Amino acid sequence: MADTKKRRPRARPTLTGLLCLAMLVPWLLCMGLLTAAVAQGEGNALAIRYSDQARQQVIQSSLPWGQVDGWGWNARYFLGASGLFDAMGNPLGGSWQDFLALESLTQEEYEAEVETSGRYARAILDRACLTEGARSDMETGYFDLHPQPLRLEGVLEDAIFTPRTISFWSTRSQNPTWVQIYDDPTAIHPQAQTVTLYATRYHACCPPETSPLTYRGTRYDSLSQLVETLGPDLLNANVPVQLWSWPNLLVGTAVSTDQGILVCGVWADLWPLVWERLWWVYLLTLGLCVLLLGVLRRVLVRELLAPIQQLSQALDTRQKWLLLRPSQVCRWQEGHKLQEQFQAHGAEYREQKDEIQRLNQALTYAQAAEEHRRTFTSHMAHELKTPLAVIHSYAQGLQEHIAEDKREKYLATICSEAERMNGMVLELLDLSRLEAGRVKLRRENFSLSQLTRSTLEKLAPSLEAKGLRLSTALEAPAPVLADRGRMAQVVENLLTNAVKYTPAGGEIGVEVAQTDRHTTLRVANDCPPISQEELDQLFEPFYRREDAAPGEGTGLGLAIVRHIVQLHGGSCQASATPGGVVFTVTL
Repeated sequence: MADTKKRRPRARPTLTGLLCLAMLVPWLLCMGLLTAAVAQGEGNALAIRYSDQARQQVIQSSLPWGQVDGWGWNARYFLGASGLFDAMGNPLGGSWQDFLALESLTQEEYEAEVETSGRYARAILDRACLTEGARSDMETGYFDLHPQPLRLEGVLEDAIFTPRTISFWSTRSQNPTWVQIYDDPTAIHPQAQTVTLYATRYHACCPPETSPLTYRGTRYDSLSQLVETLGPDLLNANVPVQLWSWPNLLVGTAVSTDQGILVCGVWADLWPLVWERLWWVYLLTLGLCVLLLGVLRRVLVRELLAPIQQLSQALDTRQKWLLLRPSQVCRWQEGHKLQEQFQAHGAEYREQKDEIQRLNQALTYAQAAEEHRRTFTSHMAHELKTPLAVIHSYAQGLQEHIAEDKREKYLATICSEAERMNGMVLELLDLSRLEAGRVKLRRENFSLSQLTRSTLEKLAPSLEAKGLRLSTALEAPAPVLADRGRMAQVVENLLTNAVKYTPAGGEIGVEVAQTDRHTTLRVANDCPPISQEELDQLFEPFYRREDAAPGEGTGLGLAIVRHIVQLHGGSCQASATPGGVVFTVTL
């Protein structure tokens, strides 16, 4: 049959999970806001920086189209592209094309080393026709930073030059010569009239190739294509415009030039950059959150879950009803109230348990009453016979005036035997009440170690009189919830029994120990070997060893000990040791 009981989650893992969730969600929210704020700040700084850079390029560049370029700086984060537009928003050209902007010279002007001619042209390039070295130099900017004279052959029409070959003057070898870096034989018609131009001032627009990108749901092959498409919308922007396509940023800037309106676009992937800058903040705040989580979990477990677990364990064991140490008392109102209510219920339970125990003992007593009556009659006749005979004999001697000089001795003996009989009768009455279940306990918290120590102090003269050695191991405080008076009777009976039956010069050992659930009293003393059969009878009423001297006790002390301990719900036992016997009481 399938188990129909619903499996319920445990409190500690559930509490830990909820606390983790309560910490993680705000932490993620705060870190997200912080990252967004830093990214916004980086975007603002980026807009200002590249707006100023675009204006500086326009001011510093005297070469038409010299400010148009495309670039990639730290390709994980930033890409740039630019283009020229007329006032109507029509694209005139830009970094979506590969070109050389140059000031052209004729061969005569070049050979005459003329510095400027005032004639400008733009050579449209096919990147595939460039040599690998030239393409790399143009993409990295090395071509502009280390200019060498150029010779271009092709067709010039309205300042647009279509090159067929391009060479540069190389001085790297011992014999300087023109080295070809561009060859496009299909660029112009074979019968077209070609010209040869020279240039010492030029600018190469050949941006590095980039991966396609998506802006606001539209895919573009490159940033240059994106600038070409969005350029007309940015012509009237007097300040840098930030266009977010989460999580990427496009910063657009428009600057007026003699050729038209220069639109520059910078594509920024700011999140990886911000993450690299703030990783230590993430780790530090996450560590603080983990620390706070641990503190909160410890407080909640101690103040909420621990009281519930203590009550659950107490209900399971029913051996010790929540004897709380000061550190275990809950400081929160709900947990403390739960502990108080449970302790009040425990007191009621203990009263009911004591009543049940008393009734069970009364029932047992009633069932064995006849047998006990016979045993009692036999033992009492035996125990009272000797003191009565002594009292009768000495009283008769006094009556007949025999040995008048010993009158005081006879009277003392009569009083001693009478006191002995009185003690015997009191022990009988006490045992009778315990067996009948007519003794009610008055429980209170007290230290068993302190009670044992006080009893030993009272028996010190007896120990010294017999020359007994005493060894103690009294764990403090060893609290118990019991009837102090009855437990004092238990301790005194055990210690008196040990003093009585330990031979002169022997040793007595007393130990009080405490575990999580029990408190134990052990009394060990030296004595002749005891068989297991005798050990089983030590707690029976009127039992005395065969070698016991006449008048050496009534045999009721250990029986009273057993009844008192059982009435408290504990247990007692006797076991033999190599040199004697040990009595153990467990509460």
